[in-house]
Amino acid sequence: MKVTTRLALFILVVTVAFMAGLTVIRWLETERVNSLFADREREENLNFDKLRELKGLPLKTMAYDYTFWDEMVAFVSRPNKKWATQNIEVSLGTFKVNAAWVLKPDHTLVYSVNNLEEKSLKEIPWPREAFKSIFAKDFSPHFFITTSRGLLEVRGAPIQPSADAARKTPPQGYFFVAKLWDREYIKEINDLIGGELNLIPYAENMKTTERSDLGTGKIAFSRLLSGWDGKPLIRIENQRYVPIYREFSNRSKVQFNILLVFAGSILFLTYVVIVRWVSHPLLLISRSLDANDPAFIKDLQKEKSEFGELGRLVNKFFEQIRDLQIIHEATVGRELKMMELEKEVNSLLLELKREAKYK
Repeated sequence: MKVTTRLALFILVVTVAFMAGLTVIRWLETERVNSLFADREREENLNFDKLRELKGLPLKTMAYDYTFWDEMVAFVSRPNKKWATQNIEVSLGTFKVNAAWVLKPDHTLVYSVNNLEEKSLKEIPWPREAFKSIFAKDFSPHFFITTSRGLLEVRGAPIQPSADAARKTPPQGYFFVAKLWDREYIKEINDLIGGELNLIPYAENMKTTERSDLGTGKIAFSRLLSGWDGKPLIRIENQRYVPIYREFSNRSKVQFNILLVFAGSILFLTYVVIVRWVSHPLLLISRSLDANDPAFIKDLQKEKSEFGELGRLVNKFFEQIRDLQIIHEATVGRELKMMELEKEVNSLLLELKREAKYK
């Protein structure tokens, strides 16, 4: 295998190694960015769930505390409007609740109040026959209802005596409270999570319109809000842009491209240098030796490199060859002259012998 071929293969191997190394570096960098982005996405999801839990805590607290109370048991059996006003209606503002309903064990309405001035909320906004489904899985149900005023988040619990800490006695009634998810409430959530919250009515086979995208720095996620029957009612979709991840991703791509150009330049220069300083001189020397002509290495002899020295040695070799040829030619010429002289001497001697014989 020729040296030039070996050099070409060497450059090819180095190029492949460079590309493989750059690919691995790019992959590791991409995985690191994706991992950081995924961690941030999980963090955003966790923060949103904690925020929902925190925002819904007053509603949950009122539904639980007011049903674990002897006075509420007494109110169901002996309704007292003054007591209800002082203990339930006034507490709506304290717990940031918009509506409340007190029901008897047979699910008939005892008392209701709302601060939305909505007459349709005087009665419970779900079917009475739904109570069995509502309390089927949890004694403290949590669900959502769509109304003419918007989406209501509802919490409820059975009313039981204060002594029944384990909640094992038969219900003495039922208490439900609701919070309206109005624009102001949604804006509060948006401000706290720093995103854009959208409520979309749920439909079967609906597709999520928002997905997280590292390229744009967008973090998106969704949640399903269930109705009283446990079926999905509303899809919450949230999206938030985190510019630092977009910039980090773009910067990583730019750095990779710069590294790629730099590596390509190094390989190209290596190729040019090898061709110029190694392959080309070897080719000139090879041609000179094949043609037995020192003209090919005339310029190479002027260089001070190893190949210049090799060129001068080759030229010296040609000079020695020429000297040997001259010597050889001179020697051969002398031998021919000696042979001719010897022939002439022999011929002369032969004539002398002949003349001597005749005399």
